[in-house]
Amino acid sequence: MKNNILKYKGYRAEINFSADDMTLYGKVLDVSDSIIFEIERAGEAQIEFVDTIEDYICMCAENGKQPCTPDRVDDKASV
Repeated sequence: MKNNILKYKGYRAEINFSADDMTLYGKVLDVSDSIIFEIERAGEAQIEFVDTIEDYICMCAENGKQPCTPDRVDDKASV
C-alpha cells in the first residue's frame, strides 16, 4: 500500500501535490461523492482528513442524506 494513503472510519484518502498551484490536497477514495480537502502542512494531513470526514458525515445528517460509504474497505480501524 502507498505511504500517501490515510485511513479513518473505513474511509481512505490519497494525498497529492499540485505543481500548478503548489498545494497539497487529499481526495477521498472509493466513494461516489467528491470529497477533496486542502492541506497547508504535510504534518497536518491526518487531522485535515479526519475533520473533512467528520464534516461530511455531519453535513449529510443535517441534509437528511445517508453518507456514502467506501465501496472497498481494506482497513476499518479508526483513529
